[in-house]
Amino acid sequence: MKILVLGTGAKDTAITWWFSKSKQIEGLYMAPGSPSVKDFAINLPEVDISDPNSILSAAQEHDIDLVFIGTETPLKAGAADILIQNGIAVCGAPLKSLKLESDRVFARNFAKKYKISFPDFRVFDTVEDLSAFLDSVKDKSLKYAVKLSEMTNSKEVYISSQSDKIVMFAKEHSLGRKILLERYMEGTPLTLTTFIDGKTILPLPLCSEYVKREHSDKSIVTGGMGAVCPVPLEKETVSAIYRKIVNPTLEGLKKEKMLFKGIITFSMVLSDNEPTLIDYHLRLNDPATQCISVLVKNDLCDIMRAMLETRLSEVEVETSGKSSVGCVVAAEGYPAEPLKSLEIGSIPGSLGLDTGSGPCYSFLGAVEEKNGVLYTAGGRVATIVGIADNIMNAAATVYSNIDSIKFPGAWYRRDIGEKFYASYLRNNE
Repeated sequence: MKILVLGTGAKDTAITWWFSKSKQIEGLYMAPGSPSVKDFAINLPEVDISDPNSILSAAQEHDIDLVFIGTETPLKAGAADILIQNGIAVCGAPLKSLKLESDRVFARNFAKKYKISFPDFRVFDTVEDLSAFLDSVKDKSLKYAVKLSEMTNSKEVYISSQSDKIVMFAKEHSLGRKILLERYMEGTPLTLTTFIDGKTILPLPLCSEYVKREHSDKSIVTGGMGAVCPVPLEKETVSAIYRKIVNPTLEGLKKEKMLFKGIITFSMVLSDNEPTLIDYHLRLNDPATQCISVLVKNDLCDIMRAMLETRLSEVEVETSGKSSVGCVVAAEGYPAEPLKSLEIGSIPGSLGLDTGSGPCYSFLGAVEEKNGVLYTAGGRVATIVGIADNIMNAAATVYSNIDSIKFPGAWYRRDIGEKFYASYLRNNE
C-alpha cells in the first residue's frame, strides 16, 4: 500500500511510524511532514493540508492508496469529501459526519436524543447573556467548563468557578461565536480511540490523558501534557462505557446516516464508576495516540484494509500486554504564547532513546529543521513514551530519559501516571 499521512505533530509522527512497521508498505509519505520521519517516510513539505486540492494533487501524483487524516485542519477543510469524490480511499470523516465534533451543540443534542450521558449545559449567543446567567446562579462554588460551540483546539477551553474569569475568557475567545457552558465533571479522564468502517467500531486500548498545565484544578487547559495506556478498569466499568456511550453513539450515527470510514475518539470522564461523555473527536488525540501506537501489535495496513472493506468486525486488536506512559516536553509560554526557534540538542536515534531502563520512544511534534539543526516551532515539542510491565515502571522509564530532549526553557509535568500507582505505593509501604 502507498499511504499518505496528513499532519506535522507528534501523533501524526507516531501514526507514520506505526505504518512504517508494516510489510505491506510500498510507499509512505507524510505531509507537510516532520524531520523525525525522514528515516522511514518521505516528507511532502509543499502540501498545504488546509487546501483539499493540494492534498488531492499530492495523492494523485504519488498514486496513493489511502490518505490517513488524524488531525483537525484537513478535516475542517473538507479533505475527506474531495478525496472520496475523486476515488481516493480515506481514513477520515466527511463534513456531514464532522458535525459530531465541529458543532458541540449538535453533539449534545445528538447525545440527548440517543440517551447518552453528558454534562448539563447551556448555550449563549452573547457574552452578555452568559454573564447574566452566571449572575443569576445562587451557588457560586459550582465549577464550569466554558467552550466554543464550533470545532476548536483544546486550548480554547476554560475551567473555573469564578464568574468574572469565565466571562473574561469568553470575551477573548468567542468572537461572535456561540458559547457553550457546561458543568465541570470531576473524575478520571478517559480517552477511547476507535476505528469505524461504516458499520462496526474497532476499539483501541483505553487511555487517560492529562490536559491541564499542572495538577492544580485552577490550572490552564492545554492540548495534552501526558497519557497512560491502558487504563486499569473493572470489567463492569468498561461494559458501562460501551452500553451507555459507545453503542448508542453507533446506533445514532446509523439512524442519522452519518456513518463513515475513519476515526471516532470518545473523550469521557469517569466519576463514581459512571462514565460521562465530554466530547467527540473525529480524529486522533495527542498524546493518547503516541501511547497506543507503541502497544498495538496489529499491522496498521491490515486494519486499514479491513476498514475499507467494511470488515472491522473480523479484526481483534492485539497488544504487547505492557503499559505505556507518555509525557510531553513543552516550550516556555505554552499554551498561551510558546517561544519558538529555540535550538534543540541532539536526540539519540530517530525515535528510540538510548535507555537501560526499558523501551522508550521520542515522538517529535512542533519542530522544524534548518541546516541540519532542530528548532522548536510551537508549544508541544516532543512526547517521550516509556514502556514497561506496569504504569509505575513505564513512568520511571519516561522520567529517567525525558531530559534527553534539551532546549532553553523546556518543561513538563512530573506527575504523569502517578495517580494510577500512588495508592499501590501507599498500600505496600
